[in-house]
Amino acid sequence: MRTAVMFFCAGLATTASAQITLNAAGPSPLAQFIEPLNRTIDTNGPILLTVKPCGGIENAWWDNASSITYCQEIIQNIARKRQAALTAGRISQDAIDRTSNGEVLFVALHELGHAVIDRHKIPFSGREEDTADQFAAWLIMRLNNPQMYLGATNFFAEPSRMLRVFGKERLTEEHSLNIQRRAQLVCWGYGRDPAGMRVFADDIGLSEDRRQRCAEEYRQLMQNTPRLFAAALKSHSSGGVSADTGYAPPAPRPGASYSGGPALPELPPIPELPALPQPPGYRSSF
Repeated sequence: MRTAVMFFCAGLATTASAQITLNAAGPSPLAQFIEPLNRTIDTNGPILLTVKPCGGIENAWWDNASSITYCQEIIQNIARKRQAALTAGRISQDAIDRTSNGEVLFVALHELGHAVIDRHKIPFSGREEDTADQFAAWLIMRLNNPQMYLGATNFFAEPSRMLRVFGKERLTEEHSLNIQRRAQLVCWGYGRDPAGMRVFADDIGLSEDRRQRCAEEYRQLMQNTPRLFAAALKSHSSGGVSADTGYAPPAPRPGASYSGGPALPELPPIPELPALPQPPGYRSSF
């Protein structure tokens, strides 16, 4: 994978003011996200994000204390899918890399969602898992990167992940079915850009009634999430913030273009996840 996308870096990734520290024995795609996340999220204390083998199980969890375990098997499986997509040659390498990055990042943001809910005593109704999904989807949505958002939705397309993912408890105790979680992510994307997300809504069988509600669900995601997680978001003075960022459509089909999507002009000012490094010569379509 090209280093321009920064799917690399090894060892202990941190900065002088870091609250989130990455501990990985070898190269990890998570390394590129640590600094921007430290500029954006107030974890209310240090968190060690450890990438390690988990005996063949794809899993990740927050230990309710000070660390997140991220199983190496998740990253390995994403890397295999990336290589298969490259071999097929139907999508550009840049789009494939960004989709892979989005899938990797979503898992980390989901677990960070659990961490800040715990650390800041953030109230929620329903499943905490769904609230953590909401936090992760909102942050990736604010990157204005369609391929990365698609990567987030793709995580729940894996049949092998239907029974155990994100935690040690049984799915029936904590988690919505993966098809439901993917449908929610697709619905948020559809609410932002119906044309770009139509093929994915068709793929999962999103009903017409649900599609009609997606614009409102997207509006609620973008307006309510920063309010719910306000205690865990750093102020504008921390840098990397833009209060007037336009919200481009999140997820046209990979390799396809789109005509644009609705903006939400009355969103409250909220921290912007700093833009990730771009490949040399890359020109965003947003």
